[in-house]
Amino acid sequence: MSLRNDHENLKNHINTLRGFVILLFITLGGAWLTIQDLSRTQTVSIPPDTRSGAIVELGKSHPANVFSFTAYIFHTLNDWVVDGSVEYSQNIYKLQHFFTKKYMQELLDDVLAKGSGGALSERARTLKLMGIYSDDNVDIVSDESWIVWLDFELTEHVKGLQIKKVNIRYPIKIVATDSNPDTNPWGLLLDGYSQSPFEIKDLAK
Repeated sequence: MSLRNDHENLKNHINTLRGFVILLFITLGGAWLTIQDLSRTQTVSIPPDTRSGAIVELGKSHPANVFSFTAYIFHTLNDWVVDGSVEYSQNIYKLQHFFTKKYMQELLDDVLAKGSGGALSERARTLKLMGIYSDDNVDIVSDESWIVWLDFELTEHVKGLQIKKVNIRYPIKIVATDSNPDTNPWGLLLDGYSQSPFEIKDLAK
Protein backbone atom coordinates (compact mmCIF):
# COMPACT_ATOMS: atom_id res chain seq x y z
CA MET A 1 0.00 0.00 0.00
CA SER A 2 2.86 2.33 0.86
CA LEU A 3 4.59 1.63 -2.45
CA ARG A 4 1.38 2.38 -4.32
CA ASN A 5 0.99 5.70 -2.49
CA ASP A 6 4.62 6.57 -3.17
CA HIS A 7 4.11 5.75 -6.86
CA GLU A 8 0.99 7.92 -7.04
CA ASN A 9 2.74 10.78 -5.26
CA LEU A 10 5.70 10.55 -7.63
CA LYS A 11 3.36 10.45 -10.62
CA ASN A 12 1.50 13.52 -9.40
CA HIS A 13 4.76 15.34 -8.78
CA ILE A 14 5.98 14.54 -12.30
CA ASN A 15 2.69 15.78 -13.77
CA THR A 16 3.01 18.98 -11.76
CA LEU A 17 6.56 19.53 -13.01
CA ARG A 18 5.48 18.80 -16.58
CA GLY A 19 2.71 21.40 -16.33
CA PHE A 20 5.16 23.93 -14.88
CA VAL A 21 7.62 23.35 -17.74
CA ILE A 22 4.86 23.77 -20.34
CA LEU A 23 3.70 27.00 -18.66
CA LEU A 24 7.29 28.27 -18.57
CA PHE A 25 7.74 27.61 -22.30
CA ILE A 26 4.48 29.42 -23.08
CA THR A 27 5.55 32.42 -20.97
CA LEU A 28 8.99 32.56 -22.55
CA GLY A 29 7.48 32.24 -26.03
CA GLY A 30 5.10 35.12 -25.36
CA ALA A 31 7.93 37.28 -24.03
CA TRP A 32 10.07 36.52 -27.09
CA LEU A 33 7.26 37.46 -29.48
CA THR A 34 6.67 40.70 -27.58
CA ILE A 35 10.36 41.62 -27.75
CA GLN A 36 10.47 40.81 -31.45
CA ASP A 37 7.42 43.00 -32.11
CA LEU A 38 8.87 45.90 -30.13
CA SER A 39 12.17 45.67 -31.97
CA ARG A 40 10.33 45.99 -35.28
CA THR A 41 8.04 48.87 -34.45
CA GLN A 42 9.68 51.19 -31.90
CA THR A 43 11.50 54.29 -33.14
CA VAL A 44 13.93 56.44 -31.19
CA SER A 45 14.45 59.98 -32.48
CA ILE A 46 17.86 61.38 -31.47
CA PRO A 47 18.38 65.18 -31.50
CA PRO A 48 21.42 66.43 -33.47
CA ASP A 49 23.21 67.95 -30.46
CA THR A 50 23.47 65.72 -27.37
CA ARG A 51 26.49 67.39 -25.76
CA SER A 52 24.31 68.72 -22.94
CA GLY A 53 22.30 65.53 -22.67
CA ALA A 54 18.95 64.71 -24.18
CA ILE A 55 15.63 63.16 -23.23
CA VAL A 56 14.25 60.82 -25.87
CA GLU A 57 10.92 59.02 -26.00
CA LEU A 58 10.04 55.91 -27.96
CA GLY A 59 7.90 56.72 -30.97
CA LYS A 60 8.35 60.51 -30.62
CA SER A 61 9.97 62.54 -33.41
CA HIS A 62 12.44 65.28 -32.58
CA PRO A 63 11.94 68.48 -34.65
CA ALA A 64 15.40 68.05 -36.20
CA ASN A 65 14.41 64.64 -37.53
CA VAL A 66 11.10 66.04 -38.79
CA PHE A 67 13.06 68.73 -40.63
CA SER A 68 15.48 66.23 -42.20
CA PHE A 69 12.63 63.95 -43.28
CA THR A 70 10.68 66.81 -44.85
CA ALA A 71 13.69 68.22 -46.69
CA TYR A 72 14.62 64.81 -48.10
CA ILE A 73 11.13 63.83 -49.29
CA PHE A 74 10.28 67.27 -50.71
CA HIS A 75 13.62 67.50 -52.52
CA THR A 76 13.15 64.02 -54.02
CA LEU A 77 9.60 64.89 -55.12
CA ASN A 78 10.84 67.94 -57.02
CA ASP A 79 13.97 66.47 -58.57
CA TRP A 80 13.27 66.26 -62.30
CA VAL A 81 16.48 65.47 -64.14
CA VAL A 82 15.21 65.57 -67.74
CA ASP A 83 11.43 65.75 -68.16
CA GLY A 84 8.91 66.80 -65.50
CA SER A 85 6.01 65.44 -67.55
CA VAL A 86 7.35 61.97 -66.78
CA GLU A 87 9.41 62.31 -63.62
CA TYR A 88 6.96 64.37 -61.53
CA SER A 89 4.27 61.68 -61.55
CA GLN A 90 6.89 58.94 -61.15
CA ASN A 91 8.22 60.65 -58.03
CA ILE A 92 4.72 61.03 -56.59
CA TYR A 93 4.00 57.31 -56.86
CA LYS A 94 7.48 56.39 -55.63
CA LEU A 95 6.94 58.50 -52.51
CA GLN A 96 3.22 57.86 -52.01
CA HIS A 97 3.74 56.25 -48.58
CA PHE A 98 5.04 59.59 -47.30
CA PHE A 99 1.96 61.66 -48.23
CA THR A 100 -1.45 61.97 -46.62
CA LYS A 101 -4.33 61.04 -48.91
CA LYS A 102 -5.27 64.70 -49.16
CA TYR A 103 -1.82 65.81 -50.23
CA MET A 104 -1.49 62.87 -52.61
CA GLN A 105 -4.65 64.01 -54.39
CA GLU A 106 -3.40 67.62 -54.49
CA LEU A 107 -0.20 66.45 -56.16
CA LEU A 108 -2.05 64.35 -58.72
CA ASP A 109 -4.32 67.31 -59.49
CA ASP A 110 -1.23 69.50 -59.90
CA VAL A 111 0.29 67.04 -62.38
CA LEU A 112 -2.97 66.99 -64.37
CA ALA A 113 -3.31 70.78 -64.43
CA LYS A 114 0.29 71.48 -65.41
CA GLY A 115 0.56 68.52 -67.73
CA SER A 116 -2.54 69.43 -69.72
CA GLY A 117 -1.10 72.86 -70.41
CA GLY A 118 2.31 71.52 -71.41
CA ALA A 119 4.05 73.23 -68.49
CA LEU A 120 5.93 70.05 -67.52
CA SER A 121 7.11 68.97 -70.96
CA GLU A 122 10.92 68.68 -71.09
CA ARG A 123 11.16 70.78 -67.91
CA ALA A 124 14.02 69.91 -65.58
CA ARG A 125 13.94 71.09 -61.97
CA THR A 126 16.48 71.04 -59.18
CA LEU A 127 16.22 72.21 -55.57
CA LYS A 128 19.16 73.23 -53.41
CA LEU A 129 18.50 73.44 -49.67
CA MET A 130 19.59 76.75 -48.17
CA GLY A 131 20.86 76.59 -44.61
CA ILE A 132 20.66 73.84 -42.00
CA TYR A 133 18.26 72.90 -39.21
CA SER A 134 17.51 75.36 -36.43
CA ASP A 135 14.63 75.55 -33.97
CA ASP A 136 13.15 78.37 -36.06
CA ASN A 137 12.70 76.00 -39.01
CA VAL A 138 10.08 73.85 -37.26
CA ASP A 139 6.87 75.05 -35.62
CA ILE A 140 5.50 72.46 -33.17
CA VAL A 141 1.72 72.44 -33.59
CA SER A 142 1.17 69.41 -31.35
CA ASP A 143 2.95 66.21 -30.32
CA GLU A 144 1.98 64.74 -33.70
CA SER A 145 1.99 67.69 -36.10
CA TRP A 146 4.49 70.31 -37.23
CA ILE A 147 5.04 73.04 -39.80
CA VAL A 148 8.48 72.84 -41.41
CA TRP A 149 9.90 75.91 -43.13
CA LEU A 150 12.19 74.93 -45.99
CA ASP A 151 14.24 77.44 -47.97
CA PHE A 152 15.26 76.16 -51.40
CA GLU A 153 17.03 77.63 -54.39
CA LEU A 154 14.84 76.45 -57.26
CA THR A 155 16.32 76.20 -60.75
CA GLU A 156 14.41 75.13 -63.85
CA HIS A 157 15.47 74.44 -67.42
CA VAL A 158 13.43 73.72 -70.54
CA LYS A 159 15.28 71.98 -73.37
CA GLY A 160 18.56 72.90 -71.67
CA LEU A 161 17.75 76.61 -71.40
CA GLN A 162 17.53 78.06 -67.89
CA ILE A 163 14.17 79.76 -67.41
CA LYS A 164 14.03 80.21 -63.64
CA LYS A 165 16.36 80.58 -60.67
CA VAL A 166 14.70 81.82 -57.49
CA ASN A 167 14.81 81.35 -53.71
CA ILE A 168 11.51 80.07 -52.32
CA ARG A 169 10.28 79.38 -48.80
CA TYR A 170 7.98 76.36 -48.47
CA PRO A 171 5.89 76.01 -45.27
CA ILE A 172 5.02 72.31 -45.20
CA LYS A 173 2.62 70.57 -42.83
CA ILE A 174 3.80 67.28 -41.33
CA VAL A 175 1.76 64.77 -39.32
CA ALA A 176 2.71 61.61 -37.45
CA THR A 177 1.20 58.30 -38.50
CA ASP A 178 1.07 54.68 -37.34
CA SER A 179 2.10 53.50 -40.79
CA ASN A 180 3.82 50.26 -41.75
CA PRO A 181 7.49 50.68 -40.73
CA ASP A 182 8.51 48.64 -43.77
CA THR A 183 7.12 51.30 -46.14
CA ASN A 184 7.48 54.39 -43.93
CA PRO A 185 10.13 53.93 -41.22
CA TRP A 186 9.89 57.61 -40.19
CA GLY A 187 6.22 57.39 -39.25
CA LEU A 188 5.69 60.87 -40.76
CA LEU A 189 3.62 62.22 -43.65
CA LEU A 190 3.66 65.40 -45.73
CA ASP A 191 0.21 67.04 -45.61
CA GLY A 192 0.61 69.95 -48.03
CA TYR A 193 1.33 73.62 -47.43
CA SER A 194 0.20 75.59 -44.39
CA GLN A 195 0.15 78.64 -46.69
CA SER A 196 1.31 79.41 -50.21
CA PRO A 197 5.08 79.20 -50.80
CA PHE A 198 6.69 82.60 -51.43
CA GLU A 199 9.87 84.09 -52.81
CA ILE A 200 12.52 85.19 -50.33
CA LYS A 201 15.33 87.69 -50.72
CA ASP A 202 17.28 86.56 -47.66
CA LEU A 203 17.25 83.74 -45.09
CA ALA A 204 15.56 85.66 -42.25
CA LYS A 205 12.24 84.05 -41.30
